[in-house]
Amino acid sequence: MLGDVVNRRWAWWVLAGVLVLTGAAWWVHLRKKTISLESRVAAAMQDEPHTMLWAWETPEDLRGLDVSRTGVAFLAGELRLADNVTVRPRMQPIALEPGTWVMAVVRVEPPAKFVDSEMLRRSTAQAIVSLTAQRGVRGVQVDFDATATQRDFYAAVLREVRRELPREMPLSMTALVSWCGANSWLRSLPVDEAVPMFFRMGGPAEERARRARNQNDVRAALCAGSVGVSTDEAWPPIGPRQRVYVFRAGPWTKEEIARVNGAGYVGLDHAELQGTTP
Repeated sequence: MLGDVVNRRWAWWVLAGVLVLTGAAWWVHLRKKTISLESRVAAAMQDEPHTMLWAWETPEDLRGLDVSRTGVAFLAGELRLADNVTVRPRMQPIALEPGTWVMAVVRVEPPAKFVDSEMLRRSTAQAIVSLTAQRGVRGVQVDFDATATQRDFYAAVLREVRRELPREMPLSMTALVSWCGANSWLRSLPVDEAVPMFFRMGGPAEERARRARNQNDVRAALCAGSVGVSTDEAWPPIGPRQRVYVFRAGPWTKEEIARVNGAGYVGLDHAELQGTTP
């Protein structure tokens, strides 16, 4: 009987050791997975700078920008969807430093009562390709806050855009943070990156300005290589390999260009500008 007790104790110790080793191996696996997620998109878009300034529908003079470290994602136009597509191209001038890495962004606005159709899918994709077919454009980004019922439409549009773009042209999309979980619907999309938007996420503006978000909910590979932030809100911690898209509510100033030239995206961090830490 004593032998049985010893054997049972030995079995429990062996089992405990196996569980500890399994847990350690799983932690290493998760750590490696996190690192690989962060670097995957950077490799897919390796020529694009790791700091990108969004230039929206305002007059912009970005001459003087250090193009060796910073690029520009400019609003090329807006699509308003209904039974057909109404195209509103960019109306405001934009001046760029020669050699700037340029991404053309198209904003998509659906109606309150959205009705999907094959014709609307094709027309939307064609409009995106047409708006972004501009001299000097090296990447395309689509900005569409699709609801759950609009995701099939959006996926079909992106597949068509991907087919129409040159093979070497990077295709990016903006993404709600809620899209970027472990079981993300983005997994099958033919895009090189999805940029989670860590601003305008709801709540009072004063709270958004001081309360930093985190990236704990970002699990989808497409979302892990980049982050979207704004100069007037607190930023989440940013990984060393992540590409940072920075939004400003209004034209970029010469002072801000000087700051980003000197310190990269850190020079535009809201917390740094306010003399606080997240």
